[in-house]
Amino acid sequence: MKKYLVLILLFVLPLFSCSEKDEGSDPGPKKITLTPEQVEIVEGINAFGFDLFIEIADSEDPPDNIFISPLSVHMALSMAWNGAAGNTREEMMEVLNYPAYDDEKINSAIKKLIEDLLSADEKVESGIANSIWYRDDFTVKDDFLEVNMEFFNALVNAIDFEDPETIDVINHWVAEMTNNRIEEIIDNIEPEHVMFLINAVYFSGIWHKEFVEENTEERSFYLPGGEVKEVMTMETEGEFPYTVRDGYRVVELPYGHGNYCMLILLPDPETGIEGLTGKLDNREWKEITGSLNGKRNINLRLPRFTFDFDTELEDILAALGMEDAFNEQNADFTRINAGGDLYISRVRHKSFIEVNEEGTEAAAVTSVEVGVVSYDPDRPVAFHVNRPFLFAIREKTTNTLLFLGRVMEP
Repeated sequence: MKKYLVLILLFVLPLFSCSEKDEGSDPGPKKITLTPEQVEIVEGINAFGFDLFIEIADSEDPPDNIFISPLSVHMALSMAWNGAAGNTREEMMEVLNYPAYDDEKINSAIKKLIEDLLSADEKVESGIANSIWYRDDFTVKDDFLEVNMEFFNALVNAIDFEDPETIDVINHWVAEMTNNRIEEIIDNIEPEHVMFLINAVYFSGIWHKEFVEENTEERSFYLPGGEVKEVMTMETEGEFPYTVRDGYRVVELPYGHGNYCMLILLPDPETGIEGLTGKLDNREWKEITGSLNGKRNINLRLPRFTFDFDTELEDILAALGMEDAFNEQNADFTRINAGGDLYISRVRHKSFIEVNEEGTEAAAVTSVEVGVVSYDPDRPVAFHVNRPFLFAIREKTTNTLLFLGRVMEP
């Protein structure tokens, strides 16, 4: 009987807003220069993220809020990929959109990217943590552990899986890495379980321009079925990067010094949320971010929203082409253990997002209006988020897609 290789993906994103900082002292975004290998890795992460998001969106019936971290899923699977061989490895490499480099070049590019993201903006609190927990009587190849420690800075623990306190130990690490936003990810350990690979991404961004709390009031949000819901909606006005695309509009809201930002993608009524989702891929993403160079005076209304998202990704990843990793007979993780009896039994992705004016309350994105107004430099563009929309969080100079979400109902 094959043993289980359990891969858990964990990330959390609380967002904290505060007053606009002193423009005179703002040095602006830190410039990050990527190596050619990093450029390809980032594009692979982003392409993987859109593939994953669309597959999840298509599987949701009825459609609901979605929130994923392409970076987190990609990174956790990359740790597992370092233990894969044969066709299992090739399938994972293709789904993760890895270029045809050797292991060291790929892992080195990821290590450098992690360092760049963590040091991009001192006004943004961020954390990327990895860990490997394995049964203390199970043999794991040193090379597998060493590569993940060196390039992913993974914490490695051989631990007694029979001890009931082991669950608490792992969950304590999870809580610590997520600032107690997620306190539990493991509820039981089965006899077949031999390993958990856990990734945690934490982000706390300060709005570059505040939402004035006195402007927040109930406004209408139009749900997909035609029902109207009154939601607490924030409002601000100022200069923001803005672009009009085919069937939707985009506004960019920076955090801190501007390295990190949130993009709000608001579909036109005739396009709808499904039409907008269908347009997303890495090519469209590059065109979106490449067109956000100019700023417009925007009257922005954004609903508070808060939700968590918990899903299992085995079927989703298999549909994308990563089949052997979940197949008891075909999986090949002999670079973890030479016995060749491992496969991934579960990939769990759990997330939480909170957005509001002060940073401690649930937040939402609101659009009241989607009509495109004629250009007038003295007249603010109305960007009123009052129907389902998409949002993304990226690091601007590398264009790394950290988070991607859909709000159907705030």
